[in-house]
Amino acid sequence: MKFTKTQLKNIIKEELEKLSEYVGDMGGMTSGLGSMGRATPQNPEDELDSQVQSRAMTFLMDLGLDDKVSQVFVNNIAIPDLQTVMDAVPKIDTAAEEDLA
Repeated sequence: MKFTKTQLKNIIKEELEKLSEYVGDMGGMTSGLGSMGRATPQNPEDELDSQVQSRAMTFLMDLGLDDKVSQVFVNNIAIPDLQTVMDAVPKIDTAAEEDLA
């Protein structure tokens, strides 16, 4: 069976999408391997969802929430909202709190 270049590209693209969904379902367990040798993105909006979720999990647990509660928050709060919480909470009781309104 022969494939054209375009067909082969489409097959590869579909398989990568399937793999991406599968890895996403695992909670991003392989995300650390994929980032080895690369600089950490400076802009949180450029991070993969699993990286933001991992940071949020650590952040929430550092606030004193147990890991089950933190996991529920991380799995059920939209990524932009997780980022907002991680940015806003440290500003509570500071002059920067005025910016939250």
